[in-house]
Amino acid sequence: MLRTITSKGWNMTTTDGKLLLIVCAPKRPPDAPMPQYETSVEVVNIQDFDEQERVERAHEVDAILAIDHLADMIPDLHQFPNIKAILSISVGFDNFRPEMVPEGCLFVNTHGHEQPIADWVIMAMLMFSRDVNGVDRAFRTQTLRPLFEMGGMKPDMRDATVGVIGLGRVGRSIVETCRKFDMRCLVAMRTPISESEAHAAGIAQVYPIADLDKMLAECDYVVPTIPANADSYGMFGEAQFQATKNTAFFINIARPEILDEKSIYEALTDGTIAGAAIDVWWNEDDLGIGSGDPERQKWSKYPFWELENVIMSPHRSSFSAAMMKRKQSDLAQQVDRLNRGEPLINIVPELSKG
Repeated sequence: MLRTITSKGWNMTTTDGKLLLIVCAPKRPPDAPMPQYETSVEVVNIQDFDEQERVERAHEVDAILAIDHLADMIPDLHQFPNIKAILSISVGFDNFRPEMVPEGCLFVNTHGHEQPIADWVIMAMLMFSRDVNGVDRAFRTQTLRPLFEMGGMKPDMRDATVGVIGLGRVGRSIVETCRKFDMRCLVAMRTPISESEAHAAGIAQVYPIADLDKMLAECDYVVPTIPANADSYGMFGEAQFQATKNTAFFINIARPEILDEKSIYEALTDGTIAGAAIDVWWNEDDLGIGSGDPERQKWSKYPFWELENVIMSPHRSSFSAAMMKRKQSDLAQQVDRLNRGEPLINIVPELSKG
């Protein structure tokens, strides 16, 4: 259900009548697609604001569009006395704290990434079910061995069981996509849904989080989809990996802190679990991707990149052209709502002070 809040008393402060939107993002190529606004909006990339201009125009800023590392680009949001909204292109907000948000300002997140993530999860399952990486590597290096020496045959998707932790937008999308492959779907969640709701969603069984280990023992694939918070930090440690079948695969598209870093590395190296697809990392550094500095490109203190049973992805499981178009459209509509004094949607109440 969408949460809305009435935007009473929002008066634009720019001298030319336009809403002033500050974009926190790396500079894009001139031909890169940008959101299309129906109302009058002045868009300025924060990197084009020198220090003097930022001070002189601070009172004019109406909203900030946060695409990358807002806290790094603008450490102090309180310098903008009339800011009305922070519009985040992401759904996650665990990097923000209430004290970072000025009084009178709303914090809004953006969805639309659920199906691409579900597609990526299915891709990883299919790759594991046919040992795509291992066979490709052996074929290229002429080191192919008999199938039984390379792990044997894996279950078909329709014979496999997936355990999803959490049933938010992403969790539901993963369950829906897995059901299209006739997979058996289990779910563990803090507040379990009813049997009738589970049946309608194609879920074979719902477990309370307290019984997580019981669910893990049945799974061929395990997919956490929960946010990182005090309750979920380190949820998967040595005990949980021991409770999982040694033929099972973990697929993490949620947050790195959910998995104990040392425990999953050891589980992957000693055969406690069969493999993992990891899209989120403990030492993420987006700028390290193009830095040429190999140390900044090691997103864990453990050498996962040396393990042949790991699929590595640099936090891009949701990236698709359609996803970006959806998010740009949604963000543009939010800016237009703000400009017209209309209620915003997808407001994060924990961070909003409007």
